[in-house]
Amino acid sequence: MGSTDRLIGVVAVLALAACDTGGGAPATPPVEPVAPPLTAAAVAYQCDSGQPLAVQYPDPASAVVTYQGRVQTLRAVEAATGARYSNAELQWWTAARDGMETGTLGQVSSTDGGVSAVLERCSRPLPPVPGAPVTPLPCRSEALRLETVGGDAGAGSRGLTLSLTNTGQAPCLLQGQPAVALLDQAGSVLPGLAVSPLTAMPAAVDAQASVTLAGGAQAWIDMTWSALPNESGGKPEPCPEARTIRLTPQGETVGLEVSSTLSPCGSRIRLGSFRPADPPTPERNAA
Repeated sequence: MGSTDRLIGVVAVLALAACDTGGGAPATPPVEPVAPPLTAAAVAYQCDSGQPLAVQYPDPASAVVTYQGRVQTLRAVEAATGARYSNAELQWWTAARDGMETGTLGQVSSTDGGVSAVLERCSRPLPPVPGAPVTPLPCRSEALRLETVGGDAGAGSRGLTLSLTNTGQAPCLLQGQPAVALLDQAGSVLPGLAVSPLTAMPAAVDAQASVTLAGGAQAWIDMTWSALPNESGGKPEPCPEARTIRLTPQGETVGLEVSSTLSPCGSRIRLGSFRPADPPTPERNAA
């Protein structure tokens, strides 16, 4: 091989080497890190400052905090109470009490790793725990139906049992003693009606007694009155006649009405407490 051929070969080798090493070509840009996919839904918190804050908990050892447009992954660290998560910049510490979860977002100090400043104080209501008992809300008048169940008569006295039926599907709570009014044939309220506790029967009045009504369930309440007219100067006083009973559950302003004729002498009735409806009997079913 001549000197000219050797020179051409050397130049070709150098050119290939330049291509292999990038020889002035632009470098490949670095790949931006991608956050791992999260498997848990974001939990939104209400913060005192009004700033939105959301946290995802993809596993028991992690919390992914979204705050002021930044997303940071924090790892669980030891906490005396509640749950605490931290990284080099932020700390997120939560605690739960009385159906509320509170959280504090803090700025981590670069010197000692402690919290140098509190950024946010946040909270959210906790969802109900599956299987945990739930206290029902008070029964509303619009979800109740008032009826008469039956009555009885004794020596100089009369009695009537009223029922309230929960017409909704969700359970509700009847508590305390309702307000009672009697209406005459014209629909006017009989004046001067006195209501006193019914203590002569086992179902005595308890101001704190409550009955939980499932959907479609009933509660009963007993009412009695005297059928003996009062005598004044040897002449019996007439007993007022009512055609309608109006019953207003505690805490409600709208009353429920049922037609029933009664004449409470002395304008006085005795009222018991709500109680669960008696179980059906063959005699009642036959009726």
